[in-house]
Amino acid sequence: MTTPFTLHRDAHGMLWLEPGHLRVKLRRTFPLSDEGRMISVRDASDGDEKEVWCITDTALLDAASRQAAEAELRVRYFVPRILRVLELEELFGFLYFTVETDRGRRSFVVKDASTGFTRMGVDGVLVLDAEECRYVIPSVRALDAGSRALVDQQLFLTV
Repeated sequence: MTTPFTLHRDAHGMLWLEPGHLRVKLRRTFPLSDEGRMISVRDASDGDEKEVWCITDTALLDAASRQAAEAELRVRYFVPRILRVLELEELFGFLYFTVETDRGRRSFVVKDASTGFTRMGVDGVLVLDAEECRYVIPSVRALDAGSRALVDQQLFLTV
């Protein structure tokens, strides 16, 4: 069974919902880990971004719509995975990270430990830096011993 709606990108990369030719944005709902389900389709023509449709499962979309939706979500939810923590230092309440990610080495600052870390699953952590870039540690336990020690030392109270 497919949906009565289709999604497509125009030449400028904008996502459109048909019928109705409505410019839209896609947002994952919870749980974020269930990537292909419960996708909120929002009207992008104004600042309110009211929900106009919910994709219960991207598998129900036709192939072209599914491809457009998955491409849009990949861009929106680009989240490098932290593989190793090379340095983690606290100075004046800010946490300075140097990490190895699946996208290469990165350095960033978390300005508020109380809001910069969100638990994900059993021992995963979503990290939000001072520039609102997101990083994920899928499993703290799966990190090497040195990385785990740095993370445990700084984050045990917040996660």
